[in-house]
Amino acid sequence: MTAHANDQRSDTFASATMGAVLGAVGIAMVAALVVAVVGATGNIRSVTVAAPAASAPANVVTPAAPAANVAQASLAPAKAVTSKSISRPATAVAAPLGRAAPATVRVDLETVEVVAEVEKGETFTYWTFGGTVPGPMIRVRVGDSVELHLKNSASSVLVHSIDLHAVNGPGGGATATQTNPGKESVVTFKALNPGLYVYHCATAPIPTSCSAWTRTPASTSRASSGSVRRTSRPFPGT
Repeated sequence: MTAHANDQRSDTFASATMGAVLGAVGIAMVAALVVAVVGATGNIRSVTVAAPAASAPANVVTPAAPAANVAQASLAPAKAVTSKSISRPATAVAAPLGRAAPATVRVDLETVEVVAEVEKGETFTYWTFGGTVPGPMIRVRVGDSVELHLKNSASSVLVHSIDLHAVNGPGGGATATQTNPGKESVVTFKALNPGLYVYHCATAPIPTSCSAWTRTPASTSRASSGSVRRTSRPFPGT
């Protein structure tokens, strides 16, 4: 029993000694680390590094600064006014038809390029039917045969045409009525369905056509393009 107790005391002493040694080594390593950090930070110098100059991507062009005294571009002078007013009164509608039987109806339209003031001193070139915006209203009955004569004024600069939304099929007669200045085109169609439709020019360039033309009430009946017929002739007397 005494020998066994002596062995236990020896093991306990060895363990305590090893723990003390390891603890001392750990403390020494921590102290060495602190000294190293303090020594390293003792020579730190504050240095300001300039940011690199920003450069534009290779495919981006940096615009040059505007010159101090660059003249501003001015608008073209207003054109000479050819019409004091292009407005058609809202009450200027086609009169009711006093018949019940179908008939053959002749319609005459003329395309005219008109210069009028938008406001004082500012002009715009309008493409018109009959010199007004909107153009004249066309009124027919279902079952009527319509013979449309489209004249393009000799004073016009451009080709003009008409697209009747009352006509079935692509273009509403636009392809058949491309009319040169001083010429006349004739198309015929049959009115089939009741309704209120518009007509307008359909000559390229379309963006210019849309800005220069105003939609016009066309007729109280829809028509078929199956019987469209086109002829082209100069104005009578030209």
